Amino acid sequence: MTHAKAMLRERVYPDLKAYFDDPQNPTQAEVADELGIAESTLSMIKSRQREPDLALTVRLVNRCRVPVESLMRKKLRKAG
Repeated sequence: MTHAKAMLRERVYPDLKAYFDDPQNPTQAEVADELGIAESTLSMIKSRQREPDLALTVRLVNRCRVPVESLMRKKLRKAG
């Protein structure tokens, strides 16, 4: 793997929108299929209309390289 490709793999995106806006990443449909969720569910999470449960949050963080805070703002705000 070249250094440039390694850097891209390690990139952390600020949120799911930024991740899916990058044409080098898989599509929303591909990621939803890989995670075993409906594309509409992923779309609602991406647009912040829905927050994932903890298990899905972990899978999204690992798969899409986004911070936990970008997925669970409401829950973190209530806890803090």
